[in-house]
Amino acid sequence: MAVVQCEQRHYYDNAKDTVCPYCAKQNGSLDFSETDDLRERKTVFLDNIKNELLFEERLSKIGANIFTCTDDGTCGYKGFATNLTDDLLKTNSYNMAVVCGPELMMEGIYNLLEDYKIPAQYSMERYMKCAMGLCGQCCLDNTGWRTCIEGPIFSSKNLKKIKEFGKYHRDSSGTKKTL
Repeated sequence: MAVVQCEQRHYYDNAKDTVCPYCAKQNGSLDFSETDDLRERKTVFLDNIKNELLFEERLSKIGANIFTCTDDGTCGYKGFATNLTDDLLKTNSYNMAVVCGPELMMEGIYNLLEDYKIPAQYSMERYMKCAMGLCGQCCLDNTGWRTCIEGPIFSSKNLKKIKEFGKYHRDSSGTKKTL
C-alpha cells in the first residue's frame, strides 16, 4: 500500500485507487457505495452523553464499524476519546486517521498517532470573520496560514509547524485565549 496526498490535501491509498476518491466523489465521478467498504473503516464517535452523538445510527445502517465513547458511559466506552483511541491503536493497525473535535482532544490524539507514525488530517477550528483570507482573524501564529484558505484541514506534517495548536486560540477580538 502507498498512501499519497492529492492536490486538495486528501490522503488515499494509490495502490487501490488511481485517482483520489474524495476529489472524484466531489466531482460526481465516483460512487462510494461501489468502491468503498465502510466495514474496513473504524469510526470513533464521542460526546458527553448518548443523546448528543451525531450520525451514529446513519453510519451503522450502511455498515460502518463504529466505536462510541461518552464521558458518562451512557453509550459505549466510558471515558475520553484519547483513551479509546489508545486502546484501538494497541490492538489494530491503521494507515490513516481523520480527527475533528475539541482541540485539546485533538492534541492528545495527535500525540498518540505520532507515536504510532500514523498520518492524519485534523480539522482546525478558528474564529473566521470574512472567510476569504482578507481579514487575518483566522491566521495561525508563526506560519501565517489562514484557516479559511489554507485550512481548515491540516495534515500531521503541517500541524507540527503550528505552534499554537493545543495551546491557545483567538477570540472574536483577536485576544489570545489559553485552551
